[in-house]
Amino acid sequence: MNPLFRIRIRLQLVIIVLIVALPAAGIIISSGVQQRNQAINDAHIETQRLAERIASEQQILVASARQLVLSVSQLPEIKEKDAATVNPFLRKLLKLNTNIMILFIADNTGTIWASAIPFANPIKIDDRRYFKNALASGQLSSGEFQIDKFLHKPTFNLGYPYRNNSGEIIGVVAVEIDLDYYNVLLRRTLLPKGADIAIIDYKGLIQFRTTDPDKFIGKQLNPVLFKKMLEGPDADSNADTSIAFGNDGDLPQIKRFVSYQKLRLEGEQSPYMYVRVGIPAETALSEANEQIVKSMSLFALLLVSALFLAWFVGKRSIADRINLIKRASQNLTTGDIRIRVSDLVKGGELGELGESFDRMAEQLASRQRFLSTIIDTEPECVKLLDAEGRIEMMNSAGLKLMDAEYFEQVKGQSIYPLITTEYRNAFVKLSNDVFQGMSGNLELELVGFKERHVFLDTHVVPFRNDAGEIISLLGITRDITDRKLAEKSLIEKQRQLEELNIHLEQRVAEEVSDSRKKDQILLQQGRQAAMGEMISNIAHQWRQPLNTLGLIARNCR
Repeated sequence: MNPLFRIRIRLQLVIIVLIVALPAAGIIISSGVQQRNQAINDAHIETQRLAERIASEQQILVASARQLVLSVSQLPEIKEKDAATVNPFLRKLLKLNTNIMILFIADNTGTIWASAIPFANPIKIDDRRYFKNALASGQLSSGEFQIDKFLHKPTFNLGYPYRNNSGEIIGVVAVEIDLDYYNVLLRRTLLPKGADIAIIDYKGLIQFRTTDPDKFIGKQLNPVLFKKMLEGPDADSNADTSIAFGNDGDLPQIKRFVSYQKLRLEGEQSPYMYVRVGIPAETALSEANEQIVKSMSLFALLLVSALFLAWFVGKRSIADRINLIKRASQNLTTGDIRIRVSDLVKGGELGELGESFDRMAEQLASRQRFLSTIIDTEPECVKLLDAEGRIEMMNSAGLKLMDAEYFEQVKGQSIYPLITTEYRNAFVKLSNDVFQGMSGNLELELVGFKERHVFLDTHVVPFRNDAGEIISLLGITRDITDRKLAEKSLIEKQRQLEELNIHLEQRVAEEVSDSRKKDQILLQQGRQAAMGEMISNIAHQWRQPLNTLGLIARNCR
């Protein structure tokens, strides 16, 4: 059994289980996301609630302090600068207002001349913001972070101008609010774990903080955070990843859900105080995260169990049986048409598949016998070649042309090396054209396994699968060796005849030349014979007179 196939089947079953489990996982994750979103929303609401409560308490403190200094500023003794009368009165007021640390009065030069707490040396406050603003605006004015000169504790100051009978400002009544009041207030409030509350003055100095107060009070708030508040709306809620509330590089960056509020005094344009509340995201989301972890853990346990069951069942009920059908299919493709699986795969859909496979195998066997009979009895070569020219199928006529005794002898071998060099490139080009969708004819010369040369006329076309893809070259080839040899013999005889004709013309020319020479000789001889005869006739004509003359001469003797 192919282990890779078995693993693939199991993996497919695992994927099916995962697909089925995805909706449940989606529901769990969606529910968890909703819980987290609700937790985030609750965290924003909680920080807003805390910020609003502290802002409200601060406004109550300011309102109380306003009423106090307004009442003090109306006393006739203050206008007369009667310290002996005013000091006891201020001490009584201080005892009645426990949230106020100090109550004192300064003249318009900033020198304190009356106080609820006695002091030995003169003290001036002319450099304080609340003092200068009170003189300039004529209204209740806010101060900044400072350490009290009497008790040496962080305080928040308010100043209110007082006037003489002519309505001229002649001094300032000031109070210092104890910032430790907020610790008392927050101890009565159930704060979320890790909640951090800070009160910042108009310059960004931390006046109060619940976490590590000794380390941060009096120090500058992280400039990035302060800039966001300074440029932002009067109240806002967001998620920040920041170095807590301070500017200490040793503190880790943590994500917090933060809300803040700006506080203003009537008549002042810029805020005199910022209330900032933060809850760590880890704290706010801990319950939602814990619920998600529990749900996902339970889901993971069930999923692992389902995957294990699918893996086990897949092997026994599906993988082994499908693998049996697969091996039978592979044997069928290699030509084993006798293979059957219905007796081995029984029951269920796979049993029906096995029966269908056997019916298909029987039909393929019938068709195979029919096609084999046609192809084997075909007198011409029928072959299938792949894109590299390797032989995939060939009938007995083709094996005979190649001098092969059985198909395995040529199966998988390339036919290109068997084609003579003169025709090889042309056949390779024709094969490439076939795999591009064309067809064609070619005459070529092939050398068989026994070195026998044969001439072939082949017609090739694309062989396609059911999807229309070209998978092989289908060729039908005829043996034209006799015709080629006859053509070669005819060409040879034609060549010899042409050579004979050329020699015959030469001999005729030579005989004509010889005949002409003989005619000239005969003509010359005829002329010479005629001349001799003429000379003979002339001599005969002259012989008689000469004979007569001879006789006469003889007689003359």
